[in-house]
Amino acid sequence: PSKRLPCVLDVPVGSLLLGFPVMGDPGALETELVYVGPETSVYRRALSEYRDNTGATRVLGIIGTSLGGTAVTTGLVMLPIGLARDVDGLSIAGSLSLGIGGALLAWGIWAISSDAPWYRSGSSAHFALPGSSGQ
Repeated sequence: PSKRLPCVLDVPVGSLLLGFPVMGDPGALETELVYVGPETSVYRRALSEYRDNTGATRVLGIIGTSLGGTAVTTGLVMLPIGLARDVDGLSIAGSLSLGIGGALLAWGIWAISSDAPWYRSGSSAHFALPGSSGQ
C-alpha cells in the first residue's frame, strides 16, 4: 500500500492551475483553477475515476437491440394486416414477432446500459486553516 502524504506549497497570492490524474485513465488529466489568498489554506481533492470494463454483454446488447427493433417493426406491420384481412398465420406471426422483438429490444437496452463505461468526477474542498493569519 502506498502512503498518501500531503503536498505543501508556498506560492504567491493569486490563481494557480493544478492538474490531477484520473484513476483508470492514465492519459487523462483534470485541471482545477484554485485561488490562493494571503492566509494559510487547505485544498483537498478526491480524484476522478473512469472505468471501461465493457465486454461481450455490451456487444450482444447492441445486436439484441438491433434485431429486437427490427422484429418489433415487422410485427407492427404484419399484425394489423393479418387482423384486417382475417389471415390467422399473418396475425400469429405478427404477434410473435412483436412480443419476442419487444422482449429482445428491452433486454438489449438493459445489456448496453449495464455494461457501459462510467465516470465519477472528483470533488474538492478549499478552506482557510483555522488560526492562520495573513502573511
